[in-house]
Amino acid sequence: MKVVIYASMMKDTDFSVSHDVAAQLGEWGAEVWVDEQHAEHYRDLPVFTAPPADCCKDAQFVVSVGGD
Repeated sequence: MKVVIYASMMKDTDFSVSHDVAAQLGEWGAEVWVDEQHAEHYRDLPVFTAPPADCCKDAQFVVSVGGD
């Protein structure tokens, strides 16, 4: 299952919450995708990266951390 994570840089300033979400989803077997501009915040996790416009292609879920 492809899951995309978008984090609000104003609310999850250090990406700690979105990092924890990505880690948990990965443990559950999800294919986690993040915007390539923020990939450094997830470098210790097995995530996939793509430009923002391409991240959501064929995704089953999008998780917004700190956003609307």
